[in-house]
Amino acid sequence: MQFPPPKRYMLRILVADDEELSLELFKDVFKLEKKFPFSIAPQSFHETSEYLMDSKEPIAFDITYCRNSSEAVNSVKESLAENRPYAMAFLDVRMPLPEDGIQAGEQIRRLDPHIELIFVTGFFDYDPLEVATRVPPVHKMLYIQKPFSAHELLHFAYALGGKWLHEKNGRTLRENLEEANTALKVLLGQREADKKTMEEVIVRNTQQLVGPLFEKLKTTKLSDRQKHIVTTLESNLEKITSPFLEKLGVKFYNLTPMELQIANLVKTGLSNKEIANMLGLSTGTIMAHRHNLRDKLGITNKKVNLRTHLLSMG
Repeated sequence: MQFPPPKRYMLRILVADDEELSLELFKDVFKLEKKFPFSIAPQSFHETSEYLMDSKEPIAFDITYCRNSSEAVNSVKESLAENRPYAMAFLDVRMPLPEDGIQAGEQIRRLDPHIELIFVTGFFDYDPLEVATRVPPVHKMLYIQKPFSAHELLHFAYALGGKWLHEKNGRTLRENLEEANTALKVLLGQREADKKTMEEVIVRNTQQLVGPLFEKLKTTKLSDRQKHIVTTLESNLEKITSPFLEKLGVKFYNLTPMELQIANLVKTGLSNKEIANMLGLSTGTIMAHRHNLRDKLGITNKKVNLRTHLLSMG
């Protein structure tokens, strides 16, 4: 079964050499790129499946030719500004001053730490170890001598291009994982906040809505069996809400059901007399409860309005 050729990944290559003959040699070499075996698309289902799974895209080249080191450095700057970085740069070691190929490589490495650098020369007076020291890291630079064969040069281009693509995909994967991890942390943080809010709502509603009912039940004429049921219900309810109270640790939750009821009425703006009439209590009792509220909320002897403080607590 035949498959259409997959889209080819266009790798950008920079070639810098001040000799016209050398540039022509590079141009002749890369004219052979379409015939090179590595560019053949997969033909079988098995090969195509591996290609899709492993992103083994056939590689093609987009070549930029420069005649001096300054032009090469500027080309790298422009490529980064356009977000179209070069995968590799072939730099002739001996180019016209003020900057030779190695000095250009130093500048390019500072601009782009991921580019593969290949230093090319026909001379023997350069020490590869010195070059590696000046343009680290050593695993991202090569040193080759002229003359070289066309297939030798193309092999370098495909091998280093594949290496550069592999590292690029690895960086992209790490960035995506970091972004996903950050998003997950935000979601988990929101989940914890929502969980805490829900726990607060459960405790508050239990104390405000259910607690007063137990207090009223206790004042009614109940049989011993009914009293036992009410006491058991109240105890079980406390067991349900106590884990929340321990985690929340908020002063608001050490209030009695009556204090919670009065606090809620104070928040609505009712006066002591109005609250007393509503609950069937004396004004003095309401004032005593207000005093207890201020004490438990930590605002005793402070010039803080109780209603304003309660409203600020939500």
